[in-house]
Amino acid sequence: MYRIQELLIENIDLWSKADALKFVGSGRNSASSAHIYGVEKLRRLILRLAINGKLLEQNSGDKPTSTLLKEIDAYVSEAVHEKLIRKPKLYLPVDSTEMTSSIPSGWAWLRLGQIGDWGAGATPLRSMPNYYGGNVPWFKSGELSSDFINVSEETITELALEKCSLRMNNPGDVLLAMYGATIGKASILEVAGTTNQAVCACTPYPGIFNRYLLLLLKALRPYFIGQGAGGAQPNISREKIIDTPVLIPPTEEQIRIVDKVSELMLLCDQLESLTFSESKHHERIVYSMLNSLTRSSNVDDRNLKWRSVNENFDNLFTSIKSIEALKESLSELAIMGMLTSKNNSDQPVDELLENISKEREDFLTKRRAAGGQNPRVTKHDACQLPLPKGWRWTTLGELSLFITDGTHHTPTYISSGIPFISIKDINGTEISFKDCKYISHQQHVEINKRCNPELGDILLCRIGTLGRPTIVNISNPFSLFVSVGLIKLPKSVDITRYLHLVLGSPFLIRQYDQIKAGGIHTNKLNLADIPKLLIPLPPIQEQRRILEKFDELMAITQELRSHINSANDVRLKIADALVDQALLK
Repeated sequence: MYRIQELLIENIDLWSKADALKFVGSGRNSASSAHIYGVEKLRRLILRLAINGKLLEQNSGDKPTSTLLKEIDAYVSEAVHEKLIRKPKLYLPVDSTEMTSSIPSGWAWLRLGQIGDWGAGATPLRSMPNYYGGNVPWFKSGELSSDFINVSEETITELALEKCSLRMNNPGDVLLAMYGATIGKASILEVAGTTNQAVCACTPYPGIFNRYLLLLLKALRPYFIGQGAGGAQPNISREKIIDTPVLIPPTEEQIRIVDKVSELMLLCDQLESLTFSESKHHERIVYSMLNSLTRSSNVDDRNLKWRSVNENFDNLFTSIKSIEALKESLSELAIMGMLTSKNNSDQPVDELLENISKEREDFLTKRRAAGGQNPRVTKHDACQLPLPKGWRWTTLGELSLFITDGTHHTPTYISSGIPFISIKDINGTEISFKDCKYISHQQHVEINKRCNPELGDILLCRIGTLGRPTIVNISNPFSLFVSVGLIKLPKSVDITRYLHLVLGSPFLIRQYDQIKAGGIHTNKLNLADIPKLLIPLPPIQEQRRILEKFDELMAITQELRSHINSANDVRLKIADALVDQALLK
């Protein structure tokens, strides 16, 4: 007999940290949060051991299942005679090739149809309004979300019950979902009610504990999912369900198993809750320390905060989330001049701004000659945040030649032609043409009179998802939709990568949030507000040093991320191996 408590306690660190994969749901009765992979594997192991008779020692004083089966046969004969149930079909004995486990003492291999009366529901005609809105609960498969259910989303009338092929189920009956993504989900009915055709209901025969049947069906869910695969919409039939071979313990052991599983599942829930709580606490510590570092007001304070982070580095950065937080903080430190030192031989920032201003004037002059409208360049407002000596606060408008957005009119799409890019096609790293739409060359020419993206420009999401700056790194022509902003940058100086870093930093993300417009359901950066975005500007030479140092640090964070992923993969494999080993005992 496998001692599950020892397996849980001796490997508690493994179960709680094998969390690289997540499953929908929380605990056993909710679908609201994520599961930790290791704990979920432990839950599944508990169910598998339970239904194979390996969770508890058998009690020789229990009435064996063979005797229970005789009592069930007698009950079924009497119920058929009294016309309480239809005569069930004759079931073939479970063949040795179908037996997936040895038979514990007192247990027996049966088929699900031998332990209860099974029947599916139906959907009354939607065209008959007098079939709906009555007092009879009518459950659909998507409502089987907890162990016990008593309130249905819809109800039907007594007339629908009389006229349609509906099975009226009793409190205590067990429901099993048969269609789609819900295949194998099960619940116990706490009220009298019926179901649609996607649910099969079972009234357990005397001697079959309904909570044990629920446990059994939940353990069999992977099997049911496998049985339903292959069609356009996966589904299992009532026939497949009732022919499923299962090991059935004596009634007394069914009750003991349910009690033990409830006890162990509670421990799993507590372990999962504690792990999530510790994870949240760890996240708060990481964000607090990094936030204090990025908000440092002077060099001495920054060095002190960095020393604290460095001394606790191995304890702080142990998860993918913490690595992502570190990357965000490094980008903010970079654009505030905290990763590099000043060089007195650098070209003054004022000269850089003057060069950009001259190129912008030339650009706008040519644009006016072509009949285009020119925007007003926005000067920067005062910013209280200190900058290193030699830096300047400026605006995106002062650093760009022109800022616009894509067409405000939905074009006519064609099967192939010029790519038409919207926010779904840019991810902050590259432009994806894989799933983009296409427009004609004529439409492209018309759109590009106002908005012509070129190599070295930056695209910015301005509707829905805000920010996500992406450098145009291809020379092939494409057009933009209104949801994408276009920032045309000077060609005489290379500030593209530095601006890309700034526009994706937490400092700019906070600005997007402060200036965004739109209703409750839509975020939007007004085109007139984008040039006002504040940019910390170092000399061009320091921009290059910043990017070099930032790239170096990003390589280190990527290496840390790879190590964490590798460690998680190992833990997952060990968790799987422990489960397999336990099932073989």
